Amino acid sequence: KEDATFLQIYVGGQNKPLEITPDHLLYVQGNMLPIASGEVQVGDTLVGGNPGLPSPKVERIESVSRKGIYAPLTPGGNIIVDGILASCYNSQSEDWSPQAAEVDGIPNFVFSWHLISHVWLAPRRLICLGLSLKLCQPSEIPDEGLSDWAEVGEGVAEF
Repeated sequence: KEDATFLQIYVGGQNKPLEITPDHLLYVQGNMLPIASGEVQVGDTLVGGNPGLPSPKVERIESVSRKGIYAPLTPGGNIIVDGILASCYNSQSEDWSPQAAEVDGIPNFVFSWHLISHVWLAPRRLICLGLSLKLCQPSEIPDEGLSDWAEVGEGVAEF
């Protein structure tokens, strides 16, 4: 497995940081859509995954190198990691910001990497989560951390 750059995002009230790749999507309060974690800044408030607890505020961000990348597949496309709500998907563009078409100042169609990835992976979720987990064993995921299905989608996004 190759080394990958991860961000360590330290938030108030937690002893250990959230480790996440810079292009992995996170939910930040005040944003309509998840943004790449590389866009998160100290002082931002992340969306917490535990109702009733204060929302986690970013206190420090560091960069580290680690082996291995993880790509969880969940029915809703989101996951709670260390009390923080994250998308299971990443950005496929250098322009990490979500896009929205507006009519009279009101967004009417939202283009986000989370939505596109969620729609693209719907057949895989149906197979893996609906039919049998045996069809999607971790051994099918190559060292780069992408399934064949996700790799095709990445190629389409680059086109």
